[in-house]
Amino acid sequence: MGWNLPTFPRASGRGPISGAWIIVLLFLPRALRSGKMILALVLAAMPILLVGSIGILFDLPDHARRGGELFDFIGTLAYLQFLTPYISLLFGSYAISEEMEGRTAVFLITRPVSKLGIAFGKWLIAAVCTVSVLFLSLVVFNLVLGSKVEGEGLLTDLAPFYRYAAACCAGALVYTAVFSALGAWVRKALLVGLLITSVWEVVVANVPAPVQGATIMYYCRVILVRGGDSLTVLDEVIVDLEALPGVGSALLVLGSVLFVGLLFTAFALRFREYSVEQ
Repeated sequence: MGWNLPTFPRASGRGPISGAWIIVLLFLPRALRSGKMILALVLAAMPILLVGSIGILFDLPDHARRGGELFDFIGTLAYLQFLTPYISLLFGSYAISEEMEGRTAVFLITRPVSKLGIAFGKWLIAAVCTVSVLFLSLVVFNLVLGSKVEGEGLLTDLAPFYRYAAACCAGALVYTAVFSALGAWVRKALLVGLLITSVWEVVVANVPAPVQGATIMYYCRVILVRGGDSLTVLDEVIVDLEALPGVGSALLVLGSVLFVGLLFTAFALRFREYSVEQ
């Protein structure tokens, strides 16, 4: 009994959009059943387990039992600064590299689909997986936190949830594109990505200096901060809150980085095609 997977049409070529759709149909089911998805779900469950253990394994003083403050603290540190880049790395770095290392890249690059379509499709799979895990975790986290602390307003006032969902999802879209490009060009992309993420997106992004503006995390924080009141957890990290760009400017920068990442991935696939032909 074989797999009834969709096959590539016999057309002479496909554009980026239609080609990407074919790639998604082919590879998304495999990604949803992969070990990477299980690991991502385990990581995303950690903040939920932490909040769920309040009152069971440990308790909080009365002044700390405010749902909004806890949501901002855990949401910033756990979701935005940890889960978003690292789960994006998990899915993004393998988007292309697993085909390269598994010797199945020839199957991809010799199909009648444009290289940009392949890059777009593989990135879309990584982005869908990452955003789905983050969004599901945030929903459950919001519900559990609202039932555990003196913040029942969390269940009716969804403004904090929307802010974090927007910031994390925007970051996930860009991170997966960058890590997909990394995986297309670099061997052991996961290890290289871990080093880059830990140094640049975690350490440098938290240095109170203008250099943090060169990180993706900085623009994710712009979306978070501009979406509501200033967050005390970021007051000492962001150099100048008043000088932050607007959400539109942040989205423009993030969109540009995403597009460049897709182009670099497509160019890497084109380079691999020349290698195969030779």
